[in-house]
Amino acid sequence: MKIKHALIQTALVSVATLAQAQLLFDVKFSSPPNTHGQPIVVDGSARTPSRITMGAPDMLSNFAGLPGNWGVFNTPQCNLYDQIQFNLPAGIKSLYIDYDIYTQQLNNSENAFSLYLDSSDYGARSMTFHGKLNTISLFNKGGRYSNFGSFSDLRKYAVSIYASTTADILKINIDGSTVHDGPLGSSDLNGIRMSLSPATGAATVCNKSNIAVSNIKVYETPADLETLPPVKEVDVELALQPGAPTTVPAGGGYVMHRRTIRNTHPSTARNIRYWAYTVMPNGLAYPLLPASSRTLAGGGQITESASFFIPAWFAGGNYVATLVGVDERSGALDSERLVFGKSMN
Repeated sequence: MKIKHALIQTALVSVATLAQAQLLFDVKFSSPPNTHGQPIVVDGSARTPSRITMGAPDMLSNFAGLPGNWGVFNTPQCNLYDQIQFNLPAGIKSLYIDYDIYTQQLNNSENAFSLYLDSSDYGARSMTFHGKLNTISLFNKGGRYSNFGSFSDLRKYAVSIYASTTADILKINIDGSTVHDGPLGSSDLNGIRMSLSPATGAATVCNKSNIAVSNIKVYETPADLETLPPVKEVDVELALQPGAPTTVPAGGGYVMHRRTIRNTHPSTARNIRYWAYTVMPNGLAYPLLPASSRTLAGGGQITESASFFIPAWFAGGNYVATLVGVDERSGALDSERLVFGKSMN
């Protein structure tokens, strides 16, 4: 029995390592779940932000003639912000962030759009498109300020950020050119926020600027950008149930979710085994759903509304639940992630 237990644990950790090689977030504001002209959706999956912290950014298709779907920020009043948040797994050491941004009437305005890269010891690290100054700049821990020059409205910018706590590096590229390479200054990374807000406390007109973002990718290594084969034998989906909280209370509780297991082969029945796990801060895999097997007809699927139980002894922080599905005949594998939080004990 001990040998069998060890083999199971080894297999779980091996699959955990394999399944982790994917994007933490890949947000293109796709439809579904988003609807043109409506506030952007949060469903706990890698395809949506983790949370709308303030305001209600909308999804707009082909905004300003740009192809694809965009999350569009606008502040109708100077005391209202639009802000979205991306939670990061506990213990993450390095991080890449890519996104496209397009500004409309931000130049010479009283608004500013910022990407915040949060740490437990510093929550104001931000790269900002500043409308009043018409500049792109970085404000970092210790009062360190860097100005990257001016920006122009009605133009798309491609931004790439690399941060490492172990190497103490913060590197920023805009349109493929390095504009900053310096120290990060923090020992952890715990969240990303994108926010449109007044540029100063004296702002009086804040409703004219529209800021569109899309193609938001957050990942740990460049290898995570490698795409899966276009045809998958197994497809799994994992998302929060509508209206379900994204954070479990300190005393423990449930992550209410909906999971789908799909046999993508059009005519052949397949036995598909599936399970779920999360990775603890010490790097070990913790099972959330015991493995079970289902026989699905060609093109068939099962959808379950269920919950993962999170004990009270889990340390506070952000976690990633990973659902894995495997074709027992071919070994073809697919996985899907859901980010959730646990309140401090």
